[in-house]
Amino acid sequence: MEPTLINHVRTSWVHRWSGNRKDLTPTVGTILSGVQISQLSNAGKDQLALLAAQRKVLAFRDQDFASIPIEEALKYGNTVGVCTSTRQVVRLRGILKFTWYIEEWMIAPPRWYGTAEAYRRLSHGFRERLHGLKAVQSGIDQAESARARYSIVRREPVTSVHPLVRTHPATGEKALVVNPQFTRYIVGYKKEESDALLKFLYDYIAFGADFQARVKWAKGTVVVWDAIQQLWISLVSVGTLPASRPK
Repeated sequence: MEPTLINHVRTSWVHRWSGNRKDLTPTVGTILSGVQISQLSNAGKDQLALLAAQRKVLAFRDQDFASIPIEEALKYGNTVGVCTSTRQVVRLRGILKFTWYIEEWMIAPPRWYGTAEAYRRLSHGFRERLHGLKAVQSGIDQAESARARYSIVRREPVTSVHPLVRTHPATGEKALVVNPQFTRYIVGYKKEESDALLKFLYDYIAFGADFQARVKWAKGTVVVWDAIQQLWISLVSVGTLPASRPK
């Protein structure tokens, strides 16, 4: 994406909300109020996606999705992807990938991990070493585990190969692409070599508190995040687990 458009987004959105925003960390996460994202024009939705690419995680308070007809809410969601109960990563107007996600339930604030900032914190030599490496990603284990528990497999798993570092199409930022749930091994490495490097990256991201953010849920909160540069996990806080799952 051209820098002039990124600057336009920074000016037209962030400055407008200068009195109604709170950055959760210097690099990841921003809470915004004073706008109803359900009322955004198509151009506004594009700006929303680009701002999410910049700040990684956006939390909007006091949103009206719960009070508008479900047909309108679904229509809004379908402008960026197909609304389902699972994550959909889609192409938004040819600009960048965007996430529309309906979370069935959340009982504690989720945590997001900024993999672009994690990449920047690595030494120059280590970053250079990661360039060109590829890893096998697979969801087969998750599908088999679901079947073993007589749970639902929403789509058949696939195995693919991705680079360990990828470049964001809108911002040009580089980010790590590793996930202990899906990354299996580094192509061309011996098992012990692959295991050692992946373990370092997993631990480095998991314990990097300075590039993580959590959003406290409140009534009317909508969170938008850029799936290209984020890992996330829904946490269960001690003492908050209900006796039975809400229906």
